[in-house]
Amino acid sequence: MDFPPMPPVRQIAHGSAPGGGHWTLEIGGSPDGPFTIINLEYPDGRRHGGGIGAGVLQQDTVMATYFGRSSETPLSIVCRAKPKVARLRVEGSNLPGESLDLTPVASLPEIGTAGEVFFAAVLPPDARLSSFRALDADGHTLDTTIAAQPPSWN
Repeated sequence: MDFPPMPPVRQIAHGSAPGGGHWTLEIGGSPDGPFTIINLEYPDGRRHGGGIGAGVLQQDTVMATYFGRSSETPLSIVCRAKPKVARLRVEGSNLPGESLDLTPVASLPEIGTAGEVFFAAVLPPDARLSSFRALDADGHTLDTTIAAQPPSWN
């Protein structure tokens, strides 16, 4: 089966991953139909990627989240949110503390009608998520998403 070529992407953020790897956050598509991909790469050649292809956030949607891992890689997290989201609180177990507050790694005003902010992180393989909480600048909860994990992760 032939697949069409991937549309062009551009890197909007990068960082370090547990175990000596690094991650990049890329965006592609158009301002009205973007997709976001996080790619992990390790010195030994292991790679993993995943992301969000949901298009722009709808007017009543505060955030869209992705999290995933392979059997050989840490847990990666991507969140696209409305600009009013100042922090993303990741809650669960085996995190660096009871919860982890992320700040935006990128902001793209050209996405949708009001722009979007992007959050990304790579956590140790044993991290277990329970929820994502979008917080405004004053720490008020704007939205919460439950992190339903496959049984194979337990």
